[in-house]
Amino acid sequence: MNQLLLEGTANDLSVNFGFSISNEQYFNVHLDYSYSDVQFNLLGNIAKGWEIIEPLLVTLEQDEDGYYILSDDLFLIYGEGKTEIEAEKDYITTFIDYYQLIDAKANVGDNFSQRILKNIQKYLRPVNY
Repeated sequence: MNQLLLEGTANDLSVNFGFSISNEQYFNVHLDYSYSDVQFNLLGNIAKGWEIIEPLLVTLEQDEDGYYILSDDLFLIYGEGKTEIEAEKDYITTFIDYYQLIDAKANVGDNFSQRILKNIQKYLRPVNY
């Protein structure tokens, strides 16, 4: 049996099933689906030396040009790509770059950056292997 599994929540999910039966022994199933956005949590090792320690809700969307965008509403970070995987990799790179930028500013005494860093560290941290 083939199954389509979706985890998380999907807004404006549309599914269209079409069946064509030519005889008792043969049938063809056609499945079309599209979505405007899908939400899921990132958690665990996301890149070498980095892990997300608290579930971080992200949203995957596809724009009108066919590019995928992965974003969060907490840090307002996004990544984009021609595929879902490229968008996720770009998001992760951007999130790590953001952490490192804020960390550098916090280490030279910037109070605002120190507060932001504390919030980021609730979710993202470097890991020593």
